Amino acid sequence: MGGTDDPNEQTEPWAGGSGGRQASTPSTAPPDVAPPAPAAPPLWGTAPGPATMGTVYSGYPTGRTPTRARSAMTTAGSVAWALAPLFTFGWAAPATIGWAAHRLRSRVLTVCASVYTVALVAGFVLVGSSSTDGGAQVTAGFCLTMAVACGATIQSFLIRDQVVRGRSSHDVVVESVVEARRQREASRRILDRDPLLARELLIGRPDLDRRFDDGGLVDVNHVPVEVLVTLPGIDRSLAETIVDVRDGIGGFTCVDDLSVTLHLQPQMLDAASPRMVFVR
Repeated sequence: MGGTDDPNEQTEPWAGGSGGRQASTPSTAPPDVAPPAPAAPPLWGTAPGPATMGTVYSGYPTGRTPTRARSAMTTAGSVAWALAPLFTFGWAAPATIGWAAHRLRSRVLTVCASVYTVALVAGFVLVGSSSTDGGAQVTAGFCLTMAVACGATIQSFLIRDQVVRGRSSHDVVVESVVEARRQREASRRILDRDPLLARELLIGRPDLDRRFDDGGLVDVNHVPVEVLVTLPGIDRSLAETIVDVRDGIGGFTCVDDLSVTLHLQPQMLDAASPRMVFVR
């Protein structure tokens, strides 16, 4: 009666059978917490794992079209780059065009940079080797140098927009696919000429640890089901059938042998055949 009651205290109801009032205790109930939001789906495609070995992983967002890579070159910077040959009387022409050739992966621009280099060296030789009365050589050397300066400047402005944008991501993907095709052709030649070397290089075995890049070939006679299902047009049921039959007969010799043995329709393996090899 004489004590002071704490306004923050909460009084519990009478406890049955205790004969007295329970001690009041401060509420310790946790505050309401909103449930965590569900994780957002990944923006980028999933990197290839064991079930996707041998597939081409582009790294682009699923369902999105690759766009041009962001360029750090500003408009003012591109103008200064294009004018560099003129400001340096042609001496910056090889570097200017050579950098564009590297950025655009252009063989034509590489040849142009080489031509400018030869022309500048020739102009320097003409001017340096002239005697006191060799005004014609000096004039020829100066004209050659200015021709390089003007020609490289004009060419730089013609390709400036393309250099600013850089290579399209589509171009990068196309180049990677073409390169993979070349690697497959080279690997097939190795397999035809030297099967033992092909075994040592583990051609067609993306399921094993190796350093040789065969362009995505798959050895149908040795890879597991998880690799076979990465081939276009081959589902798990067909992959398991291939493994069961090959283990029973000792392997296949070619795509036609595989089709005939499994009674497959001829066009069923058209998409997968460019990546198939049969190592015996």
